[in-house]
Amino acid sequence: EECPANVNAPKYIRQITEGNQKAGYSTVIEQAPLPAILGRVCFAPCQEGCRQEKNENPIQIRLLKRFTADSCGRLKRDVTRAKPTGKKIAVVGGGPSGVACAFYLGMMGHDITVFDKNDRCGGAMLWGIPKYRLPKTIMEEEIIARFEEAGVTFEKDKEIKNLKPLLKEYDAIYISIG
Repeated sequence: EECPANVNAPKYIRQITEGNQKAGYSTVIEQAPLPAILGRVCFAPCQEGCRQEKNENPIQIRLLKRFTADSCGRLKRDVTRAKPTGKKIAVVGGGPSGVACAFYLGMMGHDITVFDKNDRCGGAMLWGIPKYRLPKTIMEEEIIARFEEAGVTFEKDKEIKNLKPLLKEYDAIYISIG
């Protein structure tokens, strides 16, 4: 209950215990699309809420999230998107919020394009988290996997200074510029 993203930790811990790491990975993605990243950088408030904390031995929930991702071998899953809705949505900014928005809306069947002024997504994760804590190759692999699953198009090196042209082409715009 302490997870800010409402990830069902008991469910994915149970799936791991049963030897089904891929199911555990997918369970995390239901609420938080980047388990390999979270398993390395989340501040793990769930561990303070763990009943085992009373015995001063909380379950290492964050590390279990990392374990599910690292056990998968490849981070792209075999999933099916919803039928196309015909709606086009622009996401301005490819940081964690923009990636999450693009993934979930893409899975709902919307046509999503992410615009970022940089040549890759990640936002503050690119420069704000040291690579020993979050290897950039893992971050990029997981973001690409979510985009491929959801059919998201990424437009790199595109700084959006005026929303009016996007409003003519897209049904909605999500702004996630940090």
